[in-house]
Amino acid sequence: MTQLPKWFTAIACWLSLQFLAFVMPLARSFSGYTGPQETAPAYVKATWLGVLGLVILLIFWLFQLRPIGIWVSISLAVIFAATALLRLPALIAAGNARPSVIAGLVLVPLNVVSAWYLSRPALLALLERRRVEREHESIRRFAEKQVRKAAGP
Repeated sequence: MTQLPKWFTAIACWLSLQFLAFVMPLARSFSGYTGPQETAPAYVKATWLGVLGLVILLIFWLFQLRPIGIWVSISLAVIFAATALLRLPALIAAGNARPSVIAGLVLVPLNVVSAWYLSRPALLALLERRRVEREHESIRRFAEKQVRKAAGP
């Protein structure tokens, strides 16, 4: 079976952690709620659960090497990098230099490198080949199990 590239797992883990960290800001954006979290109405909490479910599904698809998981991860990495860059001037103007440096020197390059790495054609072809091999192996095991079951004890 085709081996996963050594950096794929590290990048997938990085993106997974970042997606989980952005569940609450995404939920607040989708619900339109800007007040304190303690007094949030029920629809904000329902939105949070929905976003959390979608993020977990996205992570699952990413590790299953499904194309939708890979491409949505690439898109979100680019969006997170762009928003971090766009927030830099506001953070610096507000006197929050430390978060600005962290965002500018750590988050943005990691997201850009992650999106670039996952979008390379050679990697996408390798991941697709591995996904197909895994599916064929799963079908083969299922067929063997059915044959053993039909043969009886």
